Amino acid sequence: MLFDKREVFVSYSERDLYQMQHALEQAGIDYVIRQKDIRPHGGARMRWGGNQDAAIEYRILVDKKDEEQARHVIGRC
Repeated sequence: MLFDKREVFVSYSERDLYQMQHALEQAGIDYVIRQKDIRPHGGARMRWGGNQDAAIEYRILVDKKDEEQARHVIGRC
């Protein structure tokens, strides 16, 4: 249930997201990823040289009981 989840990581970098996923998996911590496209409607700026990596916001959420351990694991990355 999402009400029992806590946000432990936010980034606009897919590379950073994968690094954190790997760290959490190695620690045996279950997580949920939420992503949101933050481009303006039409996306013209992104098509003409905008930073594609910054177009999506990635959030990692973990169970409330795992929050402290997840923050510790992510802090070591």
